Amino acid sequence: MKKITLLLFILSNFLSNAQINISGSGFTSTGASFNLFYTDSEVTGTLTSIDIDATLAASTSDTYANDLMIYVTATSDINSAGILQAGGFSNFGAAEKITWTTGGSAVIGTQVMESQSLVTPLDFSANPTYNIWLGNGYADANPPTTSGTWDNINIVLNGISEAALSTNSEIENTFSIYPNPAKDFISISNTDTSLEINKVGIIDVNGRAIRTIILGKASNNSQINISDLSTGIYMLVINSNKGTGVKKFVKK
Repeated sequence: MKKITLLLFILSNFLSNAQINISGSGFTSTGASFNLFYTDSEVTGTLTSIDIDATLAASTSDTYANDLMIYVTATSDINSAGILQAGGFSNFGAAEKITWTTGGSAVIGTQVMESQSLVTPLDFSANPTYNIWLGNGYADANPPTTSGTWDNINIVLNGISEAALSTNSEIENTFSIYPNPAKDFISISNTDTSLEINKVGIIDVNGRAIRTIILGKASNNSQINISDLSTGIYMLVINSNKGTGVKKFVKK
């Protein structure tokens, strides 16, 4: 069988402090362009608040730091009903909109950093088709000419967790990771140059999601910082445009 289901149930699903952590640097997005981070049935729990910390590293046509936007849609169609817009200058018609009060500048080095609660919490368990996107919420023209790049991204989605994972064994075979064991960094290499890595996740041996790392459609030789992890065995979940694969690694 090509697809197998990992018996990795995130422990935080059952705890009040469940959360998804998204981190990364060098994330670039043009205006009104969004990367899909979580699709149907990949998230459980109820989203209650969002913490964001990111620094603007590059800007074209007045993209501000607080244009970094989290978008929740009703389905995997980006044009489906908007449920939540968090960040972004332009109005995308979501039922609820959160405006970041910090980061209102296009000056390189401007930081957006705050925590905000949702007026209406979003129940992903009851609505498994909800999808989560990340991108640039400033549409200055049609088509947009604006662009932004953000470094030191740390986003926490409180109250929700990653669900059990469905993986593709053929995708797993295209990837290799090295060194393994590793102390500070691991690199991802793949034999399919048309394969784009959207994000990677780190899961510990207890099935707890440590964090999700933004790679922004990288194709090869992506490097992941693991220096802050405790010594032990982990799973690297590699999400690509052709499916998801998992590799085990040891942190020295």
